[in-house]
Amino acid sequence: MGKLPNSTVTAEILEEDVRLTRYEICEACEISVQQLTEFIEEGLVDAGGRGPDEWQFHVTSLRRIRFAKSIRRDLGVNTAGAALALDLLDRIDALKQKLRQLEP
Repeated sequence: MGKLPNSTVTAEILEEDVRLTRYEICEACEISVQQLTEFIEEGLVDAGGRGPDEWQFHVTSLRRIRFAKSIRRDLGVNTAGAALALDLLDRIDALKQKLRQLEP
């Protein structure tokens, strides 16, 4: 029987109402503030607050940023393409939810 490669598993459990600062989200997603700003400008994530020092991010932003990083790296899409992909996935989820509500 062969040896399994060494691996690390990281898990995060966050409450739905948790808000993250720009520094916390950059650290958690391993991105720069410049990359975060690009994601905001492309509509990938929403930043609450009046300016960068007051930005607050919902925990769902973690998943969105990590997904965007993944498809940018793996598929070579740009940030606008990643935002479009996430928008389409959100629409599919919303349609699935509506379908479940219509089922008897």
